[in-house]
This record gives sequence, structure tokens and C-alpha cells, in this order.
Amino acid sequence: RSANLLAAGDSAVDLLSNSDFDEVVLQIAYAEGYAPSALAVEDLLEFLTLRTFKTRISVEYLPLSASGKETLTLQQIADLERENRNLYNSDQTLAVYLYFADAPSDTDDPENNTYTLGAVYRNTSMVLYGSTIRFLASKVPGITVADAEAATLLHEFGHLMGLVGMGAPEVNSHSDPE
Repeated sequence: RSANLLAAGDSAVDLLSNSDFDEVVLQIAYAEGYAPSALAVEDLLEFLTLRTFKTRISVEYLPLSASGKETLTLQQIADLERENRNLYNSDQTLAVYLYFADAPSDTDDPENNTYTLGAVYRNTSMVLYGSTIRFLASKVPGITVADAEAATLLHEFGHLMGLVGMGAPEVNSHSDPE
């Protein structure tokens, strides 16, 4: 389990190459009522197939009870992962845990119109705030929940792959600290 408890971006090379891991299993955990759309998962699988050298990419779903929380901190999300995650790296298979939460981030600030759609908090762990994604998708004409989920999944997976200061050095400077 320790290989799945590293800093965000630390498994970038493992995700992108097949030297140590030629397979990936995505454990998609979701709170009751917040299963990801099939379209979003298909988009993620296509994204990974085109950008990694994995011979096999599979998905296992893990339905969970509702969190019962008004908001969730990253520590609470990590605690939920510790209680529920049951797939870890083994042999040639890299395991990635994705949690679709039923509560928004504790850092959201609706008064200033700032929301968190997702976050990477370990090298093979991410959260998507399903309730926030659904709320914001309902406010923008022409954007579906599946579109917003897919965009958030691809964005967060980019962080797992080391993009923008999370493991891989920049080839061309593109970060804007402000």
C-alpha cells in the first residue's frame, strides 16, 4: 500500500510508461447517487489509451454509502479512501483510485463564486466533487454533467501524470504562479 501513498505526481512516469507497470486498473468509488456517467469514463479510457503505453486498462466500480457530510476536507476524503479502497499496485498493474463525492469541498466559496471540481491528493488518488459538478453543469447552458465530469477527470489525471508542477519537470515554462 505504501506505493500508493506517495505525493501527487510521484507516479507520473509509471502512469505514462510501461517499464514497471503495463496495466492500469481504475477503481472508481462513488457515493450513493453519484456514479460517474458512462460517457465520462469512456472519455477517460480513450484519453489514457492514447497517452500511455499500457497494454490493458480496466475499470472496477465501488459503490459506497453517502458520506453524510455537508462538505469534505481532503483529509476526510483520504480517510474514506483508507476505509474503502481495496485495489493497490501489484505485479505489473498500477491501481488508481477515483472517488466521486456527494459533498462539496470545504474550500468552496459560493459568495466569491469559487468552486473546486476535483483534486489530486496522492500519487494514485483523486476526488471529483460530484455534487459541485452537477450544480455547475446545471448553471451553464449546453454543458452536460457528463461533459463536466469528463473535463474534470482528464484535468485531474493530467496532474497524476505530473503536469504543472506535480512531478515532471516543465519542458517549456507555462506555469503562472499568480
